[in-house]
Amino acid sequence: MKRLLSLLLILVMVTSAIAMNDRQNPEFVKTKAGSQYYPGDPIQNYRSVMPNNEIPEPRPHRDPIEGDRIIVGDTWYDYQTNGSIGKMIFKDNLGAIQLMWMAGENNDLSTCPRSIRYNFSDDDGESWTYEDEGVPVCDRPRGGYGSMWLTNEEDPRAVFFFHQGRDETLFSFCGVDFIYGIGAPINVAAPRYPEQSVIWPQGVVSPENRIHILYNRRDTDMLSYAPGTFDRNGEPVFGDNPIEIERAGQNSFRIAQSPISERAAMIWTQNRLGFEDLGPWEG
Repeated sequence: MKRLLSLLLILVMVTSAIAMNDRQNPEFVKTKAGSQYYPGDPIQNYRSVMPNNEIPEPRPHRDPIEGDRIIVGDTWYDYQTNGSIGKMIFKDNLGAIQLMWMAGENNDLSTCPRSIRYNFSDDDGESWTYEDEGVPVCDRPRGGYGSMWLTNEEDPRAVFFFHQGRDETLFSFCGVDFIYGIGAPINVAAPRYPEQSVIWPQGVVSPENRIHILYNRRDTDMLSYAPGTFDRNGEPVFGDNPIEIERAGQNSFRIAQSPISERAAMIWTQNRLGFEDLGPWEG
């Protein structure tokens, strides 16, 4: 009988310890394997905030918004990314603000005139070189889906990555500002495959002014890499062909540069369902 009571007591103690440990640790997030979500599907656990609603208080892990909001440009695009977008704003080592965005001219987003625009402020946003419109930095139709970086110079010039053109003329481009803060880049086409262009570029510049571009083949089925540099005139220079990285099936990728070397790191979302029965954007 004593042995039975001792065993029961030990069992109760172990069960209590496990229960206490479970209360201290949050539950693992469990998702249903094989679920697919497409554009237009209902958003789960969403919360709508209408214009007449009160602004919710900042969450504990977020800083409150301080200062004034400043208009730096306009666009019909309420989204600026399709998953591939990189950095779009910098405060450089001279204290100036440099930024870019994708601007459409009307609400027909699939066909409207579109451009990558740039603006510059050297007084903490009190005034802008191009007021609230910005200046186009692309030089062909339908410039869009861009990101930017800065050169590692005393006066850091903006380096732009974007695609532009239509149909068979759609290419990725890299442009470096001609003069610090002016928004007049020299645009150079990035490498492409003979049979297909590579678009949605995201780029960085490493400390010794090496250019690293990560972008996706137009059929969204081959993540690709293009290394480059600047020539003596400060213009971007690349090889003839992109380097194949991995099949991706979608545009959720990022590239980052090392702060101490010319290396770059890449990360992307891998489709876990395979590619055989999926069309573009279904990964």
